[in-house]
Amino acid sequence: MRMMQRPESEAPSGATHLGARVTVRDLLRTYQEHRGKHPKGSFRMPVEAIGMARTPAALRSGFDSRPCIYYEYVVERQWKRKQREAALPLLGDQDSSSGQDVLVAKRRSCAVFWIGERDGEEILVDPAGAVFESETVVERFERVGLASQTEAKIKVKEFPFVVTADVEMRADVQTLGFKFIERVIPLNRVVAVRGLATDETGALTLRRLPGANPSLVVRIERS
Repeated sequence: MRMMQRPESEAPSGATHLGARVTVRDLLRTYQEHRGKHPKGSFRMPVEAIGMARTPAALRSGFDSRPCIYYEYVVERQWKRKQREAALPLLGDQDSSSGQDVLVAKRRSCAVFWIGERDGEEILVDPAGAVFESETVVERFERVGLASQTEAKIKVKEFPFVVTADVEMRADVQTLGFKFIERVIPLNRVVAVRGLATDETGALTLRRLPGANPSLVVRIERS
């Protein structure tokens, strides 16, 4: 992937076309060229950099312990309103609405990571304030009949917990079970990181882009 040509009128900060898509190798080459002409700490370049996500201390996702750089999960209670006759029984109306109104657990976690080439060239990513466009790896429903049980044991990697019949907050609502959803960005997956490449704090790092919304986006690169 080739770099876009730098405008002649560009300021010495090293910035090129806003959001230019670059490989890690091309970005490092541009950075080295900049270092030959300007002092360290002056490089600032908005980019979308493409590389393989790596970290020496991978996270393990909450439900299936998948190696990753980011994961998020939610556990929600699924319920159904118990059927009941309306005020006028002759009409035979019954309310059987259903939904989810109790968030049992929610968590998101990310690691400091690098994106790199297969030959080892890499750039640090500071994930502070990032928006992660991840992929769903777990989406399942576990039925729990609390109407006939005193408790239901649910285990998530970080903490096992018990849901008791007290979750039935209203007599006309029955818990059907719990929905588990988990999304991750797996380790060693090719990702695109859109943000600011800068050496303001020393090493070349991809971080939040000032004034942008969202200011740092990490997404899985689709082939």
